[in-house]
Amino acid sequence: MLLKCEAGQKLTSSERLAIEYINNHLQEISELTISEIAERAFVSTATISRAIRKCGLHSMLDVRYSLVENEAGRQSVI
Repeated sequence: MLLKCEAGQKLTSSERLAIEYINNHLQEISELTISEIAERAFVSTATISRAIRKCGLHSMLDVRYSLVENEAGRQSVI
């Protein structure tokens, strides 16, 4: 799981869908645009952006950076 929302953040059902999609498709996220993610999650790009901000990140670029950091951390443990 990559995205976790900060305590006290209330998510709409659409924002939850967006976060679930991202967390369940981590392998694909680095290759998709925000528009493609929104289309596949059946939400708008604005919903993706709001959900990401509620999880403490600022943009899809931050999500991708976190994904790379996560991957690097897992590889160094092996």
